[in-house]
Amino acid sequence: ELASAHGAAEALELLQRQGLRGVWRSLVESLGESEASMLRVLAGLDEPVPGELAARLCRCRSPMLALYRLADMGLLDVAGEQYQLRDVVKRLRPRGPPPPRDLLVEAGGWFLGRGTPEALVRALRLYTRAGDEARIARLIRFRQARVGLEMSTAAEGYREALREALERASRSYTRALILLELAPAYLDTGKPREALDAAATAYRVLSRSGDRASLLRAIGLLLYLGPPPGLEAEELVAAGLETARQLEQGKGDALAYSALTHFYANLARHLSMRGDALGALEAAEKELEAARRTGAATIEAEALIHVAAANMYAGRLGEARRYTLEALDKALASGSEPLTAFAYWLLAEIAMREDRYREASRHALEAARTYRSLAIPARLAPVLAIHVASLILQGLREAAAREARELADMILQEKVPMEGYELEALTAAAALAGAPEARLLAERAVESLKRRKARFTRDEAMPALRVLHATGMEEEAALLERLTVPA
Repeated sequence: ELASAHGAAEALELLQRQGLRGVWRSLVESLGESEASMLRVLAGLDEPVPGELAARLCRCRSPMLALYRLADMGLLDVAGEQYQLRDVVKRLRPRGPPPPRDLLVEAGGWFLGRGTPEALVRALRLYTRAGDEARIARLIRFRQARVGLEMSTAAEGYREALREALERASRSYTRALILLELAPAYLDTGKPREALDAAATAYRVLSRSGDRASLLRAIGLLLYLGPPPGLEAEELVAAGLETARQLEQGKGDALAYSALTHFYANLARHLSMRGDALGALEAAEKELEAARRTGAATIEAEALIHVAAANMYAGRLGEARRYTLEALDKALASGSEPLTAFAYWLLAEIAMREDRYREASRHALEAARTYRSLAIPARLAPVLAIHVASLILQGLREAAAREARELADMILQEKVPMEGYELEALTAAAALAGAPEARLLAERAVESLKRRKARFTRDEAMPALRVLHATGMEEEAALLERLTVPA
């Protein structure tokens, strides 16, 4: 009221003269007890003020309007898109708050209850500062059970919060759960070795913990990444199937179905890589069954994509397209950008196998746009390679060379590692034939393939083989042929 009558600057001056403490106390007292405690924590920690809390303070429906009003009153400072309590307000915190640790835990619970990715990150940071490892573990299990909760919109903040939690955690079980969450983050940022180390460490601890759901996730990750030294893939598959059987016989809560979905997805991929197309399809169908029991549209959409991929690798392209289009509808309806991009990626893969190169390029560009905006180089590189390959196979060599620059730079600048991205590197080299970096890419890719004794299914290697033959890179094509397992 003062701001509207006198202007923001004059209102602040009047409030300071007439006793800002009383105004602030009345605002805090208008909140519920948990919100008031949380606000005191924010004042002490210099955390941004949530719009929902501002709306409670101002008694208005719009969180953004409430933040504007509090800023106009001089209570908040604006830093980018975040609203911080002003120093003068922080000094006027009501006295006698509970012990700091209790406040941190209480505030963490307030954020956790909001259920958004950004709120989850802030809850994790507060629990970490409180040193409450039991709640950190519960938060991670909560996120794993909430399979519909995507962290893509807060991926960077979540990674940083997990690293901070890992540095402070002392219990092996808590550290294992944190590493289990960090492993996919390492993979998305092009760090497969760090991902493998994290998953292997988590597996060793969780195999002795009695936490079957988390153990099954660790096994799934190791099947995706490849077994660490001292473990055979067959051992992991056997351990995973037994753990899955035990979970399936249990009470079947959201956490269990989430873990089963994750495991069967990675088992399907593992079997596909081994050339067992029918085994992969069976595992993907089990994944879809578990996904549907979670009740989460996004996880069902991802499972549909995996069933589509298994059908594609089994040569059933019509079924693959049908499942992918169903997944795309669900992804678009849920507003999930990563899953929408994933569906477009698979549509591009299917179109390549049908020799529909123009369509493949269009779908690949749709996926690339999202992965670029989400800063996920590990997924951007493969879809760029599809786009470049489709241009080469259409005979559009100049366009392919232009489009290959981004892909080549990603690999040469190590935004993604050469290990695991050799096919993408060879595709970029083929497009850039004659350029200095083309030979460098090809040589490094060949060296990496020989060093790690890579193996590919015929279906997986086919797009790169077509490109290599089309551009006269017969030596590299011959090597790739030798590394391809029989269908």
